[in-house]
Amino acid sequence: MTVAGNKALIIDDEIDIVEILHSWLEELGYESDSANDVDSAIRLLKGVQYSVIICDLKMPGKSGGDLMKFILENDPLLIERFILMTGTIVDDDMEDDLRSYGARILKKPFMLAEMKAVISSLTSD
Repeated sequence: MTVAGNKALIIDDEIDIVEILHSWLEELGYESDSANDVDSAIRLLKGVQYSVIICDLKMPGKSGGDLMKFILENDPLLIERFILMTGTIVDDDMEDDLRSYGARILKKPFMLAEMKAVISSLTSD
């Protein structure tokens, strides 16, 4: 497996979101790959050790929660580099559950500064 220093993986079914995140991550010094569904993301994860993974919670088919489960079962340390984005209203209990598994949560819409702060938290823990 290739280990990538400043390499990010974006998983979202909305191409506009992916393009914006590519640009923002480039500003922060990251190269990024993208996948528009969980199965494609899993294939990418099997070949590259990403330093940041940013995944939408709600997508057609499998969800960001499904990807979290895959990571926890197959490479649990990877969850420390996992950021879950959501535009869905998440109640406090659901948010607490997601955080208990180690995911950081970015609520859409968010700004570059918020994303930068969450990415910084990945390395400060």
